Amino acid sequence: MKIIFDSYQGSRAFRWICLVTLLIFYYLVAFFSQNQALVPAQILLLGLPAVFFLPVRLKNIWSGGNTFHSLIKYAVITVFLTLLMNGGSYLQEQLGWSAPELDAMMDQLLHTGTIRGFFWDVFALAIVPAICEELMFRGLIQNELEKSFSSTWVIFLSGLIFALYHLNPWNFVFILILGCYFSWLKIKTQSFALSMLAHFINNAIGVLGMHILNK
Repeated sequence: MKIIFDSYQGSRAFRWICLVTLLIFYYLVAFFSQNQALVPAQILLLGLPAVFFLPVRLKNIWSGGNTFHSLIKYAVITVFLTLLMNGGSYLQEQLGWSAPELDAMMDQLLHTGTIRGFFWDVFALAIVPAICEELMFRGLIQNELEKSFSSTWVIFLSGLIFALYHLNPWNFVFILILGCYFSWLKIKTQSFALSMLAHFINNAIGVLGMHILNK
């Protein structure tokens, strides 16, 4: 696939068609499997294509001079931002500004009631998305955006595409803010490590919160 993609490096339209096609296939798999195949869909249609197409090697994921101090600093910022976003989302839900269909879908994805179910949800809803979505959105898609736009526009557009991808108009603003933050981390550190960590922390806190609320 990388050979095909590289052979059309001069065709920006072709590259975007490839990206949109991958996302469409992802949604089709999620829809027809009733969200029961999200893990293999994310790995096969988001993570692996990004690895093949990206002009980097996996050994360069941790680069940009990241230190333990920076890891802790951005982890704390992520926890604060996540709690703020989840608090806003919870308040919005209590006010009735949410979709029952989305809540029912999330309940269907969760495996509440057991420790094994909790760890599976952390794997499926936090670890896998943190890796695969970051490779796709902060890797492949952001790499394409950086060829045409300034850093400010890249951060906004990457966050916007990330928010649109989630198909959740009720939490659109919250997801947009998080997407822009992940994009900013990728640009600032020139690595996926901290954006993946931030993504994982955000999703893991969400999984933990939903397990507590549904206990």
